[in-house]
Amino acid sequence: MPRQELIRSLLVQIFKKENFMKQPIYFFVLLTGILVCSCKKFLDKKDNTSLSGVESITDAQQLMDDVNSVNVSPLLTYGECSSDNCYLTQEAYDGISYYQAYTDTYTWGRHPFAAAGDETNDWNDAYAGVLIMNVILEELGKMKVPNAEIKNLDNVKGSALAFRSWYFWQLATAFDKGYNDETAGTDLGIPLRLTANFNTPSSRSTNKETYTKIIEDLETALRLLPETPAIASRPSKRSVYGMLANVYLSMRQYDKAGQYADSSLQLNHELLDYNTLDPGADMPISQYNKEISLYMSSYGRPFNLMYQGFVDSLLYNSYAEDDLRKTVFFRKNADNTISFKGSYGESYLFVGLANGEAYLVKAEAEARAGNTAKAMEDLNTLMQNRMVNTSVHPFVPLTASSSQDALQKVLRERRKELVFRERRWMDIKRLNLEDANIILTRNVNDQTYTLMPNANRYAIPLPDKAINISGMPQNPE
Repeated sequence: MPRQELIRSLLVQIFKKENFMKQPIYFFVLLTGILVCSCKKFLDKKDNTSLSGVESITDAQQLMDDVNSVNVSPLLTYGECSSDNCYLTQEAYDGISYYQAYTDTYTWGRHPFAAAGDETNDWNDAYAGVLIMNVILEELGKMKVPNAEIKNLDNVKGSALAFRSWYFWQLATAFDKGYNDETAGTDLGIPLRLTANFNTPSSRSTNKETYTKIIEDLETALRLLPETPAIASRPSKRSVYGMLANVYLSMRQYDKAGQYADSSLQLNHELLDYNTLDPGADMPISQYNKEISLYMSSYGRPFNLMYQGFVDSLLYNSYAEDDLRKTVFFRKNADNTISFKGSYGESYLFVGLANGEAYLVKAEAEARAGNTAKAMEDLNTLMQNRMVNTSVHPFVPLTASSSQDALQKVLRERRKELVFRERRWMDIKRLNLEDANIILTRNVNDQTYTLMPNANRYAIPLPDKAINISGMPQNPE
């Protein structure tokens, strides 16, 4: 059975109310299939007589080193496709109009997962990633290892917790309302699947419970992981600090966000100098570059932002002519539309963690705390590596007249630096909770669609099938 069909079958069962363990052989085949199909090298070494195939620390590490199943396919871009960074021409919209999942995402419709038989979507892929991490954590919990292997066991356990937390956070930023301290205890969160046991029913947590669990597991991962990873696709203390910075940023707890961003930069603060890149290249930024603290990328569903979506003209024109990101990130087409090419060395969108983002989180926290000079110092550290900076045309540091002016400059650069990184949807939610009054519009078939600040549709509706078979409440209209 193809891997995607296995994932679809598994996710249907995960969100089902009834007890399906009456057919143990069926589940044995499904669970073994998803795990061994995730990694060909792993499959070559293991038979499929074990329920999970994870019998050692090495097995678990090999499973997590399957980048396509762990670092790519579980990642979401539904929020990015819904945001104001991109738009579709009428011709591009007509090209996807056969698929309601695509058009409803673009126009903030009620049924973005409504296509018949469609279980290949970001929701299911993310929970398939959660399932893999749950299996690994449960199997590690059964292992008895010698003292010499404890460090390796901790590393793998910390990695599994970090990956699961990342998937949960991605799901929360797409499918939950923006985090609001006053309502988080009652706002709907995501299903926190913490076991691979199919008998455990799925139910939605509150938004507060969702974020509490994410933070709790990331703090545990911090104690278990090394400071830096052996390879960029593995979590480490450095990347978990970056995750915590993002989580607290989305919660609008800016002091903690800044502290964790600083902790990540203390371990590695290197930046790419865009003056050294070739802006004429198809993809000027290398895939595993020195800025990355954790490599994660996404296929780019529901429509491919690098090939079908176009860059908002106001956003594109906000880049100064001496801003190297204007040519490193974008390509002008023959019809004067603008396409994005600034992902990291491949046709997938880089949505992971890098130092440029950490500098921006830290700068925003400083500005909000009233530390204007420190905020601008952090921002200029980034910008001198993004703007033309030569002996003939030296970089002129940005200045700010107040902490509020600094904050606005940081937020403008944040949007330009993190374009198509799956951060804008979360940013719109949190900033509108602070009266930013960001209003989104779409023009399709001579009709205008509008998404007002703090509207319920900022919580993308869950797949109808997940609702129908689990009985979980749907996001409000």
